[in-house]
Amino acid sequence: MSLLVMQNVLCRGVVDGGFLADLLEAPQQALAGYDLTADEHAVFTSAGATTLAELATAVEAWRRGELVPVRSISGATAAPRPLALAS
Repeated sequence: MSLLVMQNVLCRGVVDGGFLADLLEAPQQALAGYDLTADEHAVFTSAGATTLAELATAVEAWRRGELVPVRSISGATAAPRPLALAS
């Protein structure tokens, strides 16, 4: 798990408004170059977040195992949708 990388993404969003806007509007492009697993990547792209706080909440809930990122059958991240509750 690259939680440190996920935290770096969130921290960059705090200090770089342009990056945050990209992360919220076009997460696929904003995350290019970050070493994230498919599930970690999907946390950002499927959260449907409109604020940094919502993204941080999704990352923390995922870390605790409370949320499962939504991905398509092929493994590619689906269009942004709310994360699903873990069962």
